[in-house]
Amino acid sequence: MGFNKKRRNISRKFRTRKRGQQLSTKPPKLKHKGHEVGDIVTLHEHCRHAGRLAVITELPNNVYMRSYVNACKIQWIDEEGLREPPVSAILSNIKKLETEVEN
Repeated sequence: MGFNKKRRNISRKFRTRKRGQQLSTKPPKLKHKGHEVGDIVTLHEHCRHAGRLAVITELPNNVYMRSYVNACKIQWIDEEGLREPPVSAILSNIKKLETEVEN
């Protein structure tokens, strides 16, 4: 009996949350360095696919990765690109296209 009591106390010591407490389910932030998921972008002139239109589909999702990762996933929106999976792009090589919406 003494062994079981000791073991139970150790397991309580290392619990990360109290019983009955729910974990937070915050949605991930979708902004990073001025870019957002869903922005229409194009690549700079010195890049291989310069002038081709794409949509940002994924950004670094946690604080640790945001501090040193300078990349995102983009999906080309031309006919050829829609048949391909999303590709990685360096954030400093993409230009955000400014679109004005009139109501």
